[in-house]
Amino acid sequence: MDIQRQASAQATDAQWWVFHNGQSTGPYAAGHLVGWLTDGSMPPGTLICPVGGTQWQPVAAWPQLTSRLSPAVLASVQQAGRGVADISESAGMRMLLPVGRSPLAIAAGYLGLLSPLLIFAPFALLCGVLAIADIRRDPRKHGMGRAVFGLVMGVVFSLLFLIMILAVAMDSR
Repeated sequence: MDIQRQASAQATDAQWWVFHNGQSTGPYAAGHLVGWLTDGSMPPGTLICPVGGTQWQPVAAWPQLTSRLSPAVLASVQQAGRGVADISESAGMRMLLPVGRSPLAIAAGYLGLLSPLLIFAPFALLCGVLAIADIRRDPRKHGMGRAVFGLVMGVVFSLLFLIMILAVAMDSR
């Protein structure tokens, strides 16, 4: 019995990343998270991710933490976890609609498509860089493919635009 309790304690004392105020912090031991949830300094809907993991989910999605909470705190965590279903978590919905994407990534993608018209290329480049920074800042946002596409097309056609401007300037001399 003691061996099971010890193994359970080791599993729940895993290290966790916390996404709060637009940035990830940590890692923190599970005991710290339980304490912060209990004293109210961490909102129950806070996104967390285990060290070595890639899934950022609300506290309610992690039974190894919720099993250590008091009934009152557990109720508030479960209530926060029952929020409106987020359609941006569905890969199918993300393919059909631009949900959960950085607006800058959407703009970069469309400007990348228009960049062969040359005048749009510098804007595609700028939006691509800003979109990549936006997506890295918020792990819930998607659209990295669009952002990279806008960046690449923006670089290629901005260089072509610059070469054309220089060529016209040299011819006018």
